[in-house]
Amino acid sequence: MYDYEGYQITQIINRSSVNINVDAELQGIELEGLWTPADNWLLTANLGLLNAEVIDTYGIDVLDRTNGRADMVALKNSSSYSNCVISAQGYATVLGAIQANPALTGATLQLCTGAFGTSFYDAVNGTTGGSGSAATDRAFTEAALGLGGVTVTYTDSNGDTQTATALQAIEGDAKNLDGNSMPGAPEMTLNLAAEYTFQSLGNSDWDMTIRGDYYMQSDSYSRIWNTPRDELESWSNVNLSILFNNEQSGWGVEVFAKNLTDEEVITGTYLTDDSSGLFTNAFLTEPALYGVTVKKSW
Repeated sequence: MYDYEGYQITQIINRSSVNINVDAELQGIELEGLWTPADNWLLTANLGLLNAEVIDTYGIDVLDRTNGRADMVALKNSSSYSNCVISAQGYATVLGAIQANPALTGATLQLCTGAFGTSFYDAVNGTTGGSGSAATDRAFTEAALGLGGVTVTYTDSNGDTQTATALQAIEGDAKNLDGNSMPGAPEMTLNLAAEYTFQSLGNSDWDMTIRGDYYMQSDSYSRIWNTPRDELESWSNVNLSILFNNEQSGWGVEVFAKNLTDEEVITGTYLTDDSSGLFTNAFLTEPALYGVTVKKSW
């Protein structure tokens, strides 16, 4: 068992790459076997079992900033490309104010930056730049819109419970990731191989070895949030090779086929953030590859 503190995971937040430190607990076992049932045979097997879990970690998922809560709304600020979350009641009230006064159209763009409160304060009081305090401007706006005393509680990235007012922008409601699987850590991997050598072909100095490899790994996840979107299906791979080798002359020729069955599976993904549309980069297995290698040693 190994406790890993400060494991760094990269996440895109508001179009910037951010390293998140998480703690993890890893335990596993690897078994390897080799058998030669006859002089010309070689059979190998490798089995890996792994349990890698996140511990004592909270994080805001850009795929679900509100954590599925109906009392919060995620907003996209197209002017600064920074997303935020505010209370659903506060947002609905602002939309109602816009409907009653079309001159306020577009005001929601200022909610993430906090400028909405300042603009509202100036519009009511005929000032410029607000009261000089963003918190005071927001409190004035909330009171004027009948939102005084309206709050929402949420969990920050440190796992602490916080309280936000109706129009206070926050990054989101963090999820408890304790017990989630580490990304790219399948619970089982299996590798089987068999090879047979035909020695002294035609009484020559050439040997021929035929080898087949089979690899399989179980399901895993691409992100520590372990959502259905993060699931990576199990996959397998078959390789085949025929090696002609002449130790006396130092020449060797190998004919190979990798990914013989031409399996196309997603082995990993990289999710961008919600400000850029949550598009995903997918990493695939290489297509079937056939070739010949020639080597010469001295």
